[in-house]
Amino acid sequence: MNGYAGNSGDAKGEQKKAGVYWAVLYVIFGVYVIMLAKVILFKYTSVGRVAEMLLAGELDGFRSLNLIPFRTIEEFVKIGARGAFWRSFSNIAGNVCIFAPLGYFLPLLWKPFRRFWRVMLTALGVSLFFEVSQYVCYLGSADVDDLLLNTLGACLGYGCYCAVRKLAGNRRLRLYRVTAALSVVCFAVCLAVAVDQFGIMLGIRGGDTVPVADTGDLNSGEILVEGENVGGGRTEEAAQEDELWGDILSFTEDGFIVNVITVNDFGNGVGTAVSGQGEHMVIRQVRLEDATVYTKKEIYDMNGNHVEENAMTRNDLEKDRTVHMKGRTEDGVFVAESVEMDVFVFME
Repeated sequence: MNGYAGNSGDAKGEQKKAGVYWAVLYVIFGVYVIMLAKVILFKYTSVGRVAEMLLAGELDGFRSLNLIPFRTIEEFVKIGARGAFWRSFSNIAGNVCIFAPLGYFLPLLWKPFRRFWRVMLTALGVSLFFEVSQYVCYLGSADVDDLLLNTLGACLGYGCYCAVRKLAGNRRLRLYRVTAALSVVCFAVCLAVAVDQFGIMLGIRGGDTVPVADTGDLNSGEILVEGENVGGGRTEEAAQEDELWGDILSFTEDGFIVNVITVNDFGNGVGTAVSGQGEHMVIRQVRLEDATVYTKKEIYDMNGNHVEENAMTRNDLEKDRTVHMKGRTEDGVFVAESVEMDVFVFME
């Protein structure tokens, strides 16, 4: 059994208790690994959904990439300076804390990891795996800053392990008891933060505070797959909406193509917004004019409690961004008089 040799006077009963605690800690570590994968890889989707996309070879979803060190950290520091301190702190500190248990449990449960450099390299490798997986499988943002913060967290976790081990006086049962107690406390704190800050995203809290846009007439137009009409559209006479939401799929000479976002409004500001996928995609062509007004809307938290709007130009539009447009429909083409591009800062 991995662990520490107790004092020569340790009773067999104490050894048995240590064995029970050791087994429990293995279970705790297993739960932690599952939660780690959920928080990093599957916060926006499910394992089943990802498996379906991989088998079908049709990966789709949100992803972004940052290879510039400290860029994201600097952005969150600026966000905190603007008043969203808790959001800024939870994102930076969260990336550190989420890997601290890895740096603690590795040397606790496996002797080969009682060397600092092995823990550091393992954490770096695990974090790199998660970041690459996020980008390749369209599961979120791959960011070099996450890599740095995750590795730092594991190093701090290793330091915590060394400190607790010293305080335990090299007594295995005492070390395991302290670890179990710390695990319960840390889990409770992390759960409270997760529910408060990321509960809606992780599916562990209702969306009673999530604002949804005016639904308008978002379901107009025809459902298209590879340019072929497969039904489900409304007539042209009924498609004279003055609002449209969608994700930019590609750019054209005079505008862009969007995958229309449909909104289920449950009333009282509660609802869900979903982009069509596969045969359910609602494709609309958008034409831009010289007089079109452009706005960049930066959203700093899941609940939309901190939003900043700034003017931008047509050249600032980006593929895969969500846009909210106001305008008119002419010959099946939506002519945008204004375009508001959403940038979900807390996801990047």
